[in-house]
Amino acid sequence: KTGIAVKRRNHIETGKGVFIYGEAMLITGNQLKAARALAGIDQKTLAAESSVNISTIGSMEAKGEASLTSGLDTIRKVMAALEARGVEFLNHGNPGVRLGTTK
Repeated sequence: KTGIAVKRRNHIETGKGVFIYGEAMLITGNQLKAARALAGIDQKTLAAESSVNISTIGSMEAKGEASLTSGLDTIRKVMAALEARGVEFLNHGNPGVRLGTTK
């Protein structure tokens, strides 16, 4: 089913693929909002820095606590932009973020 995510032991299966979370991943819209807030940037800035359309950023955040259904390439671009600003993604049972050091 598209848009439905099934959490497994070490990955999440969605209608658009499998996300391995042995590595920390951006999983939910709320996690994205929190990461952006920690980075101190607006959606427009994140869109520019990640080369992702601003409407896509908005749609991702609108998912709230639901799992993202965006393509893995899009998620990785957004993650890279936020990680460059010092955001670390955490998935120790629950999706989270923290501010580390800028790379």
